[in-house]
Amino acid sequence: MKTIFDILRGVVIGLANIIPGVSGGTMMVSMGIYDTIIGCINSLFKDFKRCVKMLWPYALGMVLGILGLAKLITFLLGSYPLPTNMAFIGLILGGLPMILKKMKELGYNGGRVIIAHNQNEAAALQLKMPIEELFGTFNGVIHPERALCCYYAEPGSVMVGFEA
Repeated sequence: MKTIFDILRGVVIGLANIIPGVSGGTMMVSMGIYDTIIGCINSLFKDFKRCVKMLWPYALGMVLGILGLAKLITFLLGSYPLPTNMAFIGLILGGLPMILKKMKELGYNGGRVIIAHNQNEAAALQLKMPIEELFGTFNGVIHPERALCCYYAEPGSVMVGFEA
C-alpha cells in the first residue's frame, strides 16, 4: 500500500513540475518527503540498492504525472483558460502556509523580507498579508523581477528571502 501512495505522491510532483509557478520541490516539502528523496539522490552510489528501491515509486509517479497530465493541462488551458489559471494560482497560494511555517522554523522574527516575483504581483501581495498577520509587521519590499535565480523562475513564480 505504501508503494501505491508513493507513486501517487510522484504523480503530484510530476503534475507540479508542469504547472507554471508550482514547484515539485515545494510539493515534496509539503508532503514531508523532500529530505528523504534528496538524501537518497545524494547517496545513490553509496547505497544504490536501497536508494533505487526507495526512489522508483516516486520516479514512476513523476513520469506518469508528466506524461499523463501534460495533454490534459494543455487542453484545459486551451478550452478553459480562466478556471485553469485560477486553479494554478490556488496551488501556488496553497503553498503559503508551508512558507510561513518554514520562516518560523528558520527563526524569522520581524527582520527585513524581500518577496521577488516574476509577473505575479498578486501572489506576492497574497504572501505579504499573512506575514503581517502572523508576525505583526511586514518589514520589507515586493520586488518585480524579469527572472528569478531559481529553477522555477517561469512567469508566475514567487521567491522569498528574509533576515532573522
